[in-house]
Amino acid sequence: MVSAYDKGFNQRFFTPSRGIHININTDPFQHRIQPYLQQLWQESRGHYYLSVSKRRLIRRYHRSTWIEFGVLGLGVVSCCLLLLVHVGFFSGKKYQDWQQEHTVLEEIDLLAHVYPDEGRSQTTAIVLVSHREQDIEGVIRELCPLDMFATVVIWNDNTSFTVPEMHIDGCSPKRLVVVNAPVTMGLGARYHACKTSKTPYCYFQDQPLGYTYLRSTYANFLKSPYLIHSQATHHQAYIDSQFRYCFSNEEVDLHACYMSMGTGTFIAKEMVSQFMDHYDQSAVVDDYADIYFSIFINEKPYLLDGNGVTYSPPDSKSLEHISIGLNVLFQDLLLDEQVVKITPYIESTSIDRNARSSCADDRCLFLTNKDILPKMEYFLYLPPLDVDEHTLIHDEYVHQYPPHSYSYAVDRNESTSWESIDNIHAGDYIGLDLLMPMRNSLKYRFVVRHPYVYRTSLNYQISYDGSLWVNIIYITPVDTR
Repeated sequence: MVSAYDKGFNQRFFTPSRGIHININTDPFQHRIQPYLQQLWQESRGHYYLSVSKRRLIRRYHRSTWIEFGVLGLGVVSCCLLLLVHVGFFSGKKYQDWQQEHTVLEEIDLLAHVYPDEGRSQTTAIVLVSHREQDIEGVIRELCPLDMFATVVIWNDNTSFTVPEMHIDGCSPKRLVVVNAPVTMGLGARYHACKTSKTPYCYFQDQPLGYTYLRSTYANFLKSPYLIHSQATHHQAYIDSQFRYCFSNEEVDLHACYMSMGTGTFIAKEMVSQFMDHYDQSAVVDDYADIYFSIFINEKPYLLDGNGVTYSPPDSKSLEHISIGLNVLFQDLLLDEQVVKITPYIESTSIDRNARSSCADDRCLFLTNKDILPKMEYFLYLPPLDVDEHTLIHDEYVHQYPPHSYSYAVDRNESTSWESIDNIHAGDYIGLDLLMPMRNSLKYRFVVRHPYVYRTSLNYQISYDGSLWVNIIYITPVDTR
């Protein structure tokens, strides 16, 4: 190609094209077809007739008028309408017939029967029977479906009647053991039954609770089995066992609390065995064995907050035995006799008691480092001080705090909420313990009544082991005011 600038002055001047336009049309899958097959197709009669038909259709398309296109479009629309009428799109009849002939799959919860399997069949449930009217069957129906219990022992402590062998639907007879004791042992019978059990852990429950948060409570118990673990049946019961009936004296290493043991309590068999080994030496009264055991363990029970309706404060006789048990323990610690104090059977490490309440569906635990009660160490206990006087001092402080139960944070009710007593500071947190690694993606609604600017300063983290926390991508919250 010669440039126009190289031509003579008297030659005709042409403006050349200043670019190259290339149009390549190819089939990206053509290279996958063998060459001899391509040649066979190109030379076949089928290819010839298809090519002829294509050319004729293209020519007919170019010769068509707008009237012909309109008629063709009207025919297509008419066919579509006839098809919709046939399938019952306008009347719904065909859809109703299809519903009758086919089973519609309902929405299901993939996690409906997915629970933590740690500690399976490692616990013996003990039901202490003291009177005829006791709803034994109701308790068994609550406990039997849970796989954490290897055996459910029905211990009849009343010699005036006999509990027969029980057969309850959905509960294997091999898991039910009925014991009609020859002598009455009072509440001490539950500890005797636990000591003779074949599992490392025991669970005490005497009446149906009407609700069960046992899976989350049990998962929390396995992290520190040397402590008493339970779920409070009422917010006042939580205050009783975490503050009102707690007694501290740092000089003798006293930090004991009282709690009721028959309303759903997990405890290690080894701790019960120590209690029974010194049962006679520690002046335990059978009918008040729960008081002495909870006091002699000399550790605040790990109780999860609850908003149930069952609450039974200790009566005057119970308060008397709380005083006796405290005096016995105080003297044992003061003289270092090591007779009544129950020591942890495993190395007890300092734990963050940040699990505060079970979620409404028993699939998680609400976590926070914010306390709603003063520390028990703020109140010094000395034996001359009567328990009634000691609790009165506590009550003065309890009345200052609003009754915001931790359980309100995860009860699926947006009309209730948990509110911290003091202001939020750097390092404070709330969270959820999902009890086990989750393979499915989960969604949670986080409803906070705080200024929008405050919510944007929060950090969101996730952990797979509860120790190492990783920041996650933060999505800007929506201001719903």
